[in-house]
Amino acid sequence: MQTGRKKAIIVDDDQAFIDSLMELIEIADIDVIGTGKNGKDAVTMYRSLRPDIVMLDLVMDDYDGFYAIREIQKIDPDAQFIVMSALDSKKAYEDLMKLGVQKIIRKPVTADKIGEALANHD
Repeated sequence: MQTGRKKAIIVDDDQAFIDSLMELIEIADIDVIGTGKNGKDAVTMYRSLRPDIVMLDLVMDDYDGFYAIREIQKIDPDAQFIVMSALDSKKAYEDLMKLGVQKIIRKPVTADKIGEALANHD
């Protein structure tokens, strides 16, 4: 068993984006232990897998990223999120800050942006 490696789940409704992101994250010594396509998947995976980091999009069908963040915070108020979104809304960013989300990556996501978000992620 490896020690010291963080575990993450990725939730986005774009499977090609998830596949690309998985490669970037694993290069950063983070194990992707689950993927999903909406906020409901995120909550279900968080409950069963207990990842160190939840990486998710905001805009998804059925259950969005805000739903996932609120529900996961009910399970674990200290859950760590990295939000990745193309949404360019001041209100959305303000809402994320109110929820305590500090790491927001604007799409398109690059290796540099991922590295910066994961740096010092304790």
